[in-house]
Amino acid sequence: MSNILYIPEGIRETLFDLDYVGGVTEGKKLFIKEHTYVGDSDYYLRYKRYMEGENLEIQLVYMKKLFNNYVRLKKSHDGVFLKRLNDAFIRFYKGIHVLCITYQVNPKLNKFCEYLNNYRKMKFLQDE
Repeated sequence: MSNILYIPEGIRETLFDLDYVGGVTEGKKLFIKEHTYVGDSDYYLRYKRYMEGENLEIQLVYMKKLFNNYVRLKKSHDGVFLKRLNDAFIRFYKGIHVLCITYQVNPKLNKFCEYLNNYRKMKFLQDE
């Protein structure tokens, strides 16, 4: 018997996606269909991202669904993967803040960022 814990597919995908958003650095933007980051000098990726029709509005929908998946999984697995999910959420949270800095003034992104701030304060500070 192995001591490796099986991670269900839904959790594995959510962890991967949370880490992907959390890995963005300042000045980079997401290209979700390629799971890569696009900088100002990445002309091919910027063009491809434009041709795919991917923009912040579409990405915001993706990030909200990802957050909802996180909340749903956190409630449904009785804490078995809670630490991994919370660690991935913290990286996701930091990545969203980096995107807010990169996009500077975007009301919808800033509102989502504020929502995450309130969620983090409510959930994570209660646990301490």
